[in-house]
Amino acid sequence: MGCVAAVALVFLAVSPGEGSEVSVRAAVAQRTVTVGAEINLSVIVTGSGLRSLPDPELPTIEHAAVYPAGRSTSSSFSLVNGRLSSTNSVTHNYVLVPEKEGELVIGPITVTHRGETQRTAPLTVAVVAAGTSYGASPRPSQRPESADGGGRDLFVELTTDKRRAYVNEQILLTFRFFTRVNLLGQPQYEPPGMTGFWVEPLPKEPSYETVIEGVPYLVVEVRSAVFPTRAGTLTIQPATLRCVVEERDPFSSRDPFDRFRRGVFGMMDRGREVTLRTDPLEIEVKSVPEEGAPPSFEGAVGRYRLTMEADKTSVKEGDPVTLTVTVVGAGNVNTISQPHLPDVPGMRAYDSGARVDAAGSADGLEGRKVYEHVVVPEVSGEFSLGPAEFSYFDPAEERFETLTAGPVQVSVAPGPVAIGPEPELPQRREIRVMSRDVRHIHPAPAHLARAGQPRHRSVWFLVLQVVPVAAYLGAVGYRRHLERLNEDVGYARSRRADRRVRRRFSEAHRHLHDPDSLEFAASLEKATRDFVGDKFNLSTVGMTYDQLEKSLRSRDVPRSLVEQVLDCLRVSEQARFCPTRIGIEERRDLLERAEGVIARLGKHRG
Repeated sequence: MGCVAAVALVFLAVSPGEGSEVSVRAAVAQRTVTVGAEINLSVIVTGSGLRSLPDPELPTIEHAAVYPAGRSTSSSFSLVNGRLSSTNSVTHNYVLVPEKEGELVIGPITVTHRGETQRTAPLTVAVVAAGTSYGASPRPSQRPESADGGGRDLFVELTTDKRRAYVNEQILLTFRFFTRVNLLGQPQYEPPGMTGFWVEPLPKEPSYETVIEGVPYLVVEVRSAVFPTRAGTLTIQPATLRCVVEERDPFSSRDPFDRFRRGVFGMMDRGREVTLRTDPLEIEVKSVPEEGAPPSFEGAVGRYRLTMEADKTSVKEGDPVTLTVTVVGAGNVNTISQPHLPDVPGMRAYDSGARVDAAGSADGLEGRKVYEHVVVPEVSGEFSLGPAEFSYFDPAEERFETLTAGPVQVSVAPGPVAIGPEPELPQRREIRVMSRDVRHIHPAPAHLARAGQPRHRSVWFLVLQVVPVAAYLGAVGYRRHLERLNEDVGYARSRRADRRVRRRFSEAHRHLHDPDSLEFAASLEKATRDFVGDKFNLSTVGMTYDQLEKSLRSRDVPRSLVEQVLDCLRVSEQARFCPTRIGIEERRDLLERAEGVIARLGKHRG
């Protein structure tokens, strides 16, 4: 199993937490199974500088039979600053057989060492009725046979937690890479094409070991939360992984130290290239029903909670009060619309925008979206702010839910009034002559000119002498401009940036009053990406927000302007892919913001 540990360090580094000599983690090979099918549970106990590791303690798992499936050990060595350290790992394998449908919960698994107890996070597995289709399983063509005929060396699979969903419903997409051989270099993963989906990458899961048909494998997962943006049959294209497999079998060497040396210098060995592809997946997507939809429903799908609070409940006239309305739950929190708040007579309201805090978990994308409203009382009295109202569609229950929070009571006292005497204004007086000076005998002439001035001293003569020189210099400069356009791609792109962005904005203006057209948001997104690419000679196609931010920051673009560019892109993409319509005023405001950001970016001289 030493080769398996080497693969884990190459493909996805996993190390025990700092400050603890022993760590434990657990993983299951299947997220969804049928009743009576096997679930492979792996518990990995890792320790640094220890000869023996403690055994894990499993909790009671209801409605499932648990069978031990053996254990395996591995060791790794590192040499840092002339000091050799070792890390040992023991993988305990178990087979679980669920006995009934529902959600199978595997509670925290504990390991105790020197009085300290380490725990794993709980795991859940969906158990469905026998014969239910719940994802794609790898075909034999995806599992290359090993050279010795003793099983499959490596293969990949792509699965989803559901094959039928509603528009904007969360689907967990999991790519798994199974291997039991050494790899040379870093594998190259190409995610599947996802046309018609909003994609949110999830945090990397630790690699784990599992046993399939009696053969141990190291498993690495890449997980994403995907949200369909339209109804119909959508296809998730195949995912691809390319890697270089070690040709020589380290166990065939008679040198007992060969296995250790290859763990350190194995990168220089030659191997064979292998390309693995998954099957495409088809997802049936249904529209959210219109019947029964509450007036406040604007396309949110998932499960959410709503809260509202005020920063103070007792103020004076003119003092601002900040209302914070928070939507928390599981789903695409990036596309959540603002909860409805009723207007309050006697108070001016201002929206301070929204912020999103989204994070991935074992169950998918979760997070919160926080809206802040500033209200300023104009009169004194007792006011009731709210309630806030938010509606969403629960796909599990297939029904609409309406949440309310508040109202919040605010007491407003009269503000201070300044009373004092009216200021005295200066009286207007007529202008009068105080005294008279010497009277001139004759006024000065308006223009003096020397009689008989030579022509070569006239202004027009000098201008005519300068014109040929200026024309020559202009021709030389224009020629150099044309040569640079042909030779310098970055210069050519920067020169055409303004023309291209004006054309994109013209397209956006044409589609401004068409709420059903997606061309408006597409034109804004293309305008921003094309201008950034032309201005700084970047290839923005496929570039993530983090990559785009780093590229702009490296060109000394101010951080505030970078955030405005990224915010403009995010809002444009949300307007493009979110199933919720946006009004004409919101579209006009979005267009003005984009034009302002492009104008400020065009003045940057980085």
